[in-house]
Amino acid sequence: MRPDDRGRLLVALSFGAWTRRSELAALNLADVRVSTDPERPGLHVRFRKSKTDQAAKGAEVFGDFFCERCGREAARYQGGVCGNCVLAERLGEFLNDGTGSIRVELVPFYDEVRNVPRPKGMLTWVGKPHVQQILQALAHGQVPLSHEGLSTLSPWRSVAHVRDLLMHSGVLPYRDRHLLLFERRLPEWLDAVENPEHRTLLHRFATWHVLHKL
Repeated sequence: MRPDDRGRLLVALSFGAWTRRSELAALNLADVRVSTDPERPGLHVRFRKSKTDQAAKGAEVFGDFFCERCGREAARYQGGVCGNCVLAERLGEFLNDGTGSIRVELVPFYDEVRNVPRPKGMLTWVGKPHVQQILQALAHGQVPLSHEGLSTLSPWRSVAHVRDLLMHSGVLPYRDRHLLLFERRLPEWLDAVENPEHRTLLHRFATWHVLHKL
């Protein structure tokens, strides 16, 4: 096998089987075999030991990588199901409006997020408790589904990302994210200025000079 071919195979295995570098480095040629089943062409790859298999019981992965739920060819993330299907399931839980269904206004947002080309990163993001709280607040109507409503939530970085996704999916009208962030942070910055005259001067400068240009 040529070095270039070996590199391509390792990259494909890493993406398709969600393997760690240590697991790939431990592979031997004898651990990889081609399927002889004409109905399921692909590779059988045996991982002899991994971080989650310290007893070295071994695990075999079949390389067709078709999701058992949606049927698309993709890396299996959990129990034979691809990352997009797992993401859709988890998103559905956090966007549930209390009736067992996703809030109607958030359906475009749901479709946008669950179909991202790289669901692993989005799954990590959605798994964060503060992100879940933001999504649930929107789904249950705890805050208005508007730019003003989003500005009452925190932390601001996660809120900004949710806002970007809501605008990209058409749920919220487009507004300049830098302007929104500046408007959100300005009161905090001004409160940190102890001198009342300086605070008033900075407020005027921010309002009539900086915000005017944004």
